[in-house]
Amino acid sequence: MLALASTAETLAAVASARSVSFSAYLLHPGALFDALDAAARRGAKVVARVEESPYRAGSLARLNARMLERLRRDGADARAEPGVHAKTLIADGVAYYDDANWLERGGDTILRDPDARDPAVATTKGAALDLELRAIEAARAGDAIDLETESFGNGPVSGALERAAGRGARVRVLVSRRELRRNAREAETIAGLERAGAEVRSTGATEKFAVVGERAWVGSANATYGAFDQSDWGAVVDDAPVREHCASAFASRWGTARREKAPAKREPSFVPVDARVRA
Repeated sequence: MLALASTAETLAAVASARSVSFSAYLLHPGALFDALDAAARRGAKVVARVEESPYRAGSLARLNARMLERLRRDGADARAEPGVHAKTLIADGVAYYDDANWLERGGDTILRDPDARDPAVATTKGAALDLELRAIEAARAGDAIDLETESFGNGPVSGALERAAGRGARVRVLVSRRELRRNAREAETIAGLERAGAEVRSTGATEKFAVVGERAWVGSANATYGAFDQSDWGAVVDDAPVREHCASAFASRWGTARREKAPAKREPSFVPVDARVRA
C-alpha cells in the first residue's frame, strides 16, 4: 500500500540496504547521491539509471555523466539511457517514488510502497497518465479537481480536464512557469482549458499530482502528449495523508501563483471522449 514518505526515510533505507536500484531524470549532487555512493563503496549492489539527454542540454547531460562515473568508480552499475523519466528508488524490495526528481530541499512528494512490484503503480508514462485520466473522468458536476504538472500539453489529460470543466467540475491547474515560458503550444492548450471554465496559474514548482474528490493521483509523468513508452510512474492513492499532503501543497502554491490569461482567439482543443492514453 502506498503511503507518504520523506527524504530522511529514503536516506535511511539506502544507508542499511544490501541492494539499491535508482532512477532519475537528473542525478545531481546532494545527500541522496552521497548515500548511493556510500552504499556502493561498502559493497551493496547499486544499480543507477538516468536520462541520457536531459532537456536536450549538453551541460546537464555532462552533469549526469560525471555523477555516473563517480558511482561506477565506487562499484555501482551506473549508466545513462534514453527515455528515463521515472524517479524511483528500491531498497531491499521496498520502493520509494518521487514526483519531482529527488529535490531534497522539499517541494516534492515521496511515496513508499513495501511491495516494489505492486501492480497498482504504473511504470510507463502512458499507463501512468491513463490512471490520471480515469480519475479526472470520474469527477462529476460540483467536484473539485486540483492538478499540478511541470509541463502541460494538448492530449488526453487536457481533454479530460476540459470536459470535466464543461460538465460543471471546478478545475484548477498549476503549471511550471519555466516550462510555460518556452512553450507556445502549452500556452495554447491553457487557453482552451480556460475557455472551458478552468482556472490556470503558474508556479516555480515542478510537482505532478492531481487531487480529485477523495482521491489523489501522484506520479512522475507530465500531463503532455507523446513518449508514452518512456519510464515513468504513477498511481491513484486513497490514503488520506497523501491526499491531504497534495491538497495542502497545491493550496499553498495557488495562493501565490500567477494567473494565466488566454489569448483572444483560438477554439478549444477538445480530445474525443474515447481518446485514451495507450499503456
